[in-house]
Amino acid sequence: MTKLYISEQEVLACLPMAKAIELVEQAFRRLADGTAINHPRRRVILPTGSVLHYMAAGTPDYFGLKAYSVNAKTGAHFEVLLYRSEDGMPLATIEANFLGQIRTGAATGVATKYLAREDAAVAAVIGSGFQARTQLEAVAAVRRLREVRVWSRKKEKREEFSRSCAADFHLNVRAVETARECVEEADIVVTATSSKEPVLEAAWVAPGAHVNAAGSNWAQRRELPTDLILDRAALVAVDSVEVGKIESGDLLIPARERGIETLPAVELSGIVAGRASGRVTPLEITVFKSNGLAAEDIASGVISMRKLCAGGSAAATESGRVASGSVASGTQKRTSSGTLRIISGTSCAGRGSLKRNPCTSVHPSAQTIENCSLVSTPSAVVASFRLCPRAAMARTISALLRRSSTSWINDRSILILSNGKLRR
Repeated sequence: MTKLYISEQEVLACLPMAKAIELVEQAFRRLADGTAINHPRRRVILPTGSVLHYMAAGTPDYFGLKAYSVNAKTGAHFEVLLYRSEDGMPLATIEANFLGQIRTGAATGVATKYLAREDAAVAAVIGSGFQARTQLEAVAAVRRLREVRVWSRKKEKREEFSRSCAADFHLNVRAVETARECVEEADIVVTATSSKEPVLEAAWVAPGAHVNAAGSNWAQRRELPTDLILDRAALVAVDSVEVGKIESGDLLIPARERGIETLPAVELSGIVAGRASGRVTPLEITVFKSNGLAAEDIASGVISMRKLCAGGSAAATESGRVASGSVASGTQKRTSSGTLRIISGTSCAGRGSLKRNPCTSVHPSAQTIENCSLVSTPSAVVASFRLCPRAAMARTISALLRRSSTSWINDRSILILSNGKLRR
């Protein structure tokens, strides 16, 4: 049986945020009615500094696991393995860095849909890293935002984040100087940081606000203070109580400080399914603690597989492994999202006319990059180099990318052809 290998770029093409929110909402409903099973994350921590994280989930149709390794020297590496429930046959291996980013944002979108006030229009985002972007995208998908404020520790990062999100999501986004200025009078607050300690004070949170905490999934770390969780919040929801008891520092630390034995939260799935109450009054403060569930990953992975099977664009071999850049230059295939154009061994899901921008640039490391050809459509940007000893992001490409009308491509996701090999 043919097994698919689904790349990061194919996930991006198949998983728009609106669809991801729909899928994650369905996953919560299935968790509520018992037709989905979720196994919490486990970790193998090695003396070398490497950590293996793994988590699993299943439905009557599909089951699988997500595994990812993390090391300070090499970063994080994510994969989802997908199987058919009927007979256990392996169906796909999915590169899952962007999949995880999108589904984490989607979970926040679902929580905001059910817990934020209908008229919520001012959002505050604390954090400007990889996860923060899809957090904002998801919130904007379920509420009409009039204003977005962003704060993170580094001024240049929050300003760049604000500019990028304003252009890509067509929002009024501005960077502010303090976390307090960001949070006060906001209707929706998102925290997406790596902080070990609270990044806001409970007194800053306005009556009627909804807070999404998405940054931590370790028992010893938290972004929210004890008095927000146990005193000011009328409702605290978590994606899974079972998972929360293992890794929700935002809930475990306050409970320990107050001598509370039970986890101070209800499951979001019950609220989504209508089995538990959500927001009752406009002035209540609500909180969603997101840890991340394999059930979300499997739901998101399945739709990517189905779309690619329908369009015939995913790489496939009997062993499920394929070398990057193995497609022929100049070929075209049809996918569910339009024509798949293969340009110098690099693919993009094209919508609209192509634009070519020849340029010569100097790489930040001072190595000259010659004969740079950048090809862009309204939905993708692809770059290739005829001569580039060590392919990497050129300043010119980054600048062109920021000026393009892309909504899901960023500097990390440009594919570069160097000496016949695709590299990110």
